[in-house]
Parts: sequence; structure tokens; C-alpha cells
Amino acid sequence: MNRRMVATAMALVMIGSGLTACGSSSDAGPAPSAGVSAGSSATVTSAASPSPSVSATPDPSASSTSNSTATPSEDALFLEASKVHLKYLEELVAFEKSGGGAELPPAMARLVGGNYGSAVEKVYTRFAEAGLKATEDSTWSRTKVWPIPTTGRHLTAIGACVDFRGMTYTKKGTSKTAEGPWRLDELQFDRKGSSLVMTKGRTSEVKSC
Repeated sequence: MNRRMVATAMALVMIGSGLTACGSSSDAGPAPSAGVSAGSSATVTSAASPSPSVSATPDPSASSTSNSTATPSEDALFLEASKVHLKYLEELVAFEKSGGGAELPPAMARLVGGNYGSAVEKVYTRFAEAGLKATEDSTWSRTKVWPIPTTGRHLTAIGACVDFRGMTYTKKGTSKTAEGPWRLDELQFDRKGSSLVMTKGRTSEVKSC
């Protein structure tokens, strides 16, 4: 497998799967961690070989865990944020299968807000320019989701484990492929009109989740 192609695919996949649009990512460890800050270009702090590919399918009923007791209103916000994140993943994968582009599909664009949305758009512009694309038979699964502390004035926040090892990426002009990783998402949400949208986030590759 072409390691340069793998590194490029993994970097853009990790960036596209979760972004830091307000502040830079500070994740450490052997796995690649990527972030986008408002007004800056995407950077990758390290690279690693892809994980083995497995078959997986989206799981809307993924379990959630928390060490604290939430109030009914907090519970409702968590459930809403969880649904928004799941929908975002579905749209993200569909966009990657189409090869990305300079403009987010409407169904994906309405799930993100502010500088975060602009950062996502920049990432998928680069994804398309790099000639990357997910194969049609690529599969994935969100295995766990839980509440995490909010930062600043954000309304609610969640963490989630996503298994992208069933995702396969190709690069135009080559027969080489790269597989996706286990991913940890940490996302902040706010209201955009009546809708809950992602306004800040971070993702990192992990060995398991």
C-alpha cells in the first residue's frame, strides 16, 4: 500500500470526520490527530497505518453512558445532539462516497454552524482536490455516545465512538486504497434558529473505543 496515499487519505478523513473550528486540536498519541482553526489551513500532527477493514452498519440505537444524573431538559438536549451527530455522520459518509466538493450538500450544511461549517467546507474542498473518494460498499458504525462537559457558552456537548474501519478510500489515478480508523468525536452544539447544530468539535484516531 502506498504510505503517502494512506497518510493523505487518513489525514483528510480524520479532519473531515471532526474538526476544531475554534481553537486547535491538542490530542496526543501515536494516532493521527487533525484540526482546523477558523482562518487557518488544516494541519496533521502525525500519521499512522490504517486499521484492518471490518463490516459495520450505522447504529441509531448506540448506547450512551454518563457518570452524572441529567435533568429532563439536559436529557432531551443530549438525545437531540445525538440524533444530529448521527445524521451528520450519515451525510458525511454519503458526501465522501461522492468524492466531496467545494460546497456541502444542503442536508449536511444545515447540521453545522458558524466557523465550524466553513471549516468543514474547506476540508471537503481539499478532499475533492486530492482525488479522494470512499467506495460505495464502505460501511461504518457509531458504537457509543455520551454527554461531555460544555465549553464556553455552548448549549450541550457529546462524545462518541465511531468505527470507520469498514470505510475504504481510493485516490484518483491509482489503484491503492486506505481504510478508515476507530474515531473519537467530541462535539459542542448550539441553536441555529430552532435547530441544534454543531459549532465546535474535535476528533482523534484511537486504537479502540
